[in-house]
Amino acid sequence: MKIPGVEDGATYSARVCGKCGDVKLRKFVKTEFLDGGFTRADEFERTDGWAWHNDTGWLCPKCEEEYQGLILRFMNKATNDGLVDMRATQKPVSNVDTKQ
Repeated sequence: MKIPGVEDGATYSARVCGKCGDVKLRKFVKTEFLDGGFTRADEFERTDGWAWHNDTGWLCPKCEEEYQGLILRFMNKATNDGLVDMRATQKPVSNVDTKQ
């Protein structure tokens, strides 16, 4: 299948945004040679700004910015409402005097 704007003979991998469906084609740049004459696509062009999350999959830069803003707003609200105690994540300070 011919993809507009793609060089003939080049190998590409598609990265698809899990929220908006935006597609980024990453060009294959390096092969790893395996035993038995097999090769594996080892390295593709970087896709700066894209991020992986277990709950969403890949996110494009625009959706990643929205996602981080949503997480930040949630944590701020949870902290202000007393649902999350951020002090609980800090190392406790001992009250015991160790000098004798």
